[in-house]
Amino acid sequence: MTVKKRKVACFVFGVIFVIIISLIIISNYNYKKEYSIFLEKKTQWEEMKLFNYQYHIRNSGNCYTYYFDIISNVENGSYLEDDEYLNYKIAGRYMTIDNIYNEIEIEYKNNEDDFIKGIFYRINIEYDNTYHYPKKIKYSWIPIPSLFITDRGSYIVYNIDNFMIK
Repeated sequence: MTVKKRKVACFVFGVIFVIIISLIIISNYNYKKEYSIFLEKKTQWEEMKLFNYQYHIRNSGNCYTYYFDIISNVENGSYLEDDEYLNYKIAGRYMTIDNIYNEIEIEYKNNEDDFIKGIFYRINIEYDNTYHYPKKIKYSWIPIPSLFITDRGSYIVYNIDNFMIK
């Protein structure tokens, strides 16, 4: 390899390295900002002390999971079991707003360092302005760009609507 080719190879490697490090730094900043907003909204929800309510929740996405589309009835802070939904194994974790907040927090804590492992992990949440529950939760995983990776990433979305206080 000639000196000129080595210089070009070193330059290209350096540029790629700087781009990857920049993307990791940006990812980390957004992650911390989103987590801070999440904690604020969770606290606002908890301060409302709502224990009797119902809502409709469904999920969709392009990664393997149990899909569900259900109505959750919550009384005294607990989900009122309905035989119709017993087959939805994952849905049990999403049957109260408190459970949903707990699941999101677990995701934040378990995936905090994923950007270091080569995955851009995102949790994007839209909140209800009145009751502060998460209306839309999108988890997405996007591999760091590479010549050898053609995967565009995976995602799963949870939508909550028709929230009613009983």
